[in-house]
Formats: sequence, C-alpha cells, structure tokens
Amino acid sequence: ALVEPLARGEVGFWTLMPSAFITWIFAKSIQNAAVLGGYFGVLGGVGYAGWYTSFASAAAVGYVLRTRHGFTSLPRAVERCYGPWASGCFSLALLFRLWNEVWSNASVVASFYGEVHSTNWWIAVALST
Repeated sequence: ALVEPLARGEVGFWTLMPSAFITWIFAKSIQNAAVLGGYFGVLGGVGYAGWYTSFASAAAVGYVLRTRHGFTSLPRAVERCYGPWASGCFSLALLFRLWNEVWSNASVVASFYGEVHSTNWWIAVALST
C-alpha cells in the first residue's frame, strides 16, 4: 500500500535518465561478458569482470595525485613529470579511447534495433551518440 501512491505519480527526468543510463551500461557489460565468455569460456567472463577493478584503482590513483601531490588533473601530472609533449600525447590517447568508447556504446545500442549498417541501426547510432 505504501508503494501505490508513488507508482501513480509521474517519473521525472532525473529519475528516469540515471535509470536508463545504468541499464545501458549493464546491457553493454552483459553483451561484452557474453562475447568474451563465448570466445574464451569462463575465463573470458571473469576477465571482463576483473576490468571493473580498474575503477577502484583509478579512483585511488586520482585521490593520491590530488591530495598528496597537489595535481588538479592527470594531464597536469603528466605534463609536470614528463613535459608538454607527453601531456599532448597522453591527451590524444585519451581522446582516442573516448572516441572508441562512444562508438562501442553506440554500436551496442544500435544492435538492439537492426542489422549492422541498416537504416534502423544508423538511426539508433545517431540517437544514442
């Protein structure tokens, strides 16, 4: 009975948007784990699950760089330690990685709506990018 009044109310953007985003991430993760599991068996799935430990390690490194060494960002740390050329190369590598992640996500979403390179697939790519 306590849930009923909430269920009748409208769901706002700030409730729906994070829910959709998290669902999208899980759908991509499940697909990636399934593909790796198909190629490499249980070790492929376990290996993909292990990738999530990178979030914790990146957070720890970022925390230490900010609190103990006073860096405001990772590119600034690279620049101070290795010079501006290295910082530029690092930033290009990050841009390349981000570009790949965006297209990876878009292709996963698009695969739910049509065959690769079909009209529906391209529409889904455009709308999810």
